[in-house]
Amino acid sequence: GSRDWSVASAKTAGAMAPGAQLGDTVFLRLLAEEQRVEFGNTDLLVAETLDLLGEKYLNSGSHEQAISALQESLFIHTENDPESERRIRSMILLAKALKRGGQDAKAEIRLEAIRRYLENVPDDSRLHQIYKQADSIGKSNGNRTR
Repeated sequence: GSRDWSVASAKTAGAMAPGAQLGDTVFLRLLAEEQRVEFGNTDLLVAETLDLLGEKYLNSGSHEQAISALQESLFIHTENDPESERRIRSMILLAKALKRGGQDAKAEIRLEAIRRYLENVPDDSRLHQIYKQADSIGKSNGNRTR
């Protein structure tokens, strides 16, 4: 259906125009707006598009824009499924954006929330791979990660 097309389009936006990060972010912002109209403001598809948008901003060094998109995505994930792997991934992306944007204290609050959540998750869970990513963000020093 149209939902599948939207996700596929968003995920391949970079592949269609390599190096055109500004174009990618414009496309993803417009896509998120169309999805809000079609599916509602708190639909998970909107959150996934906002995650992709936030990641594009993060990779291009636009930390404040990344933080804004990822905060909105995290809100939607929390409203829909607060214990989902996608929500944890959104939290990690947000922590990275906060850290890279110089907001270390806010980043650490997010990382601590991830650690607390994962305390009760079995060690062999895929979510623990995500935890390791979160842990390395919190221990990074400048641009270096352990």
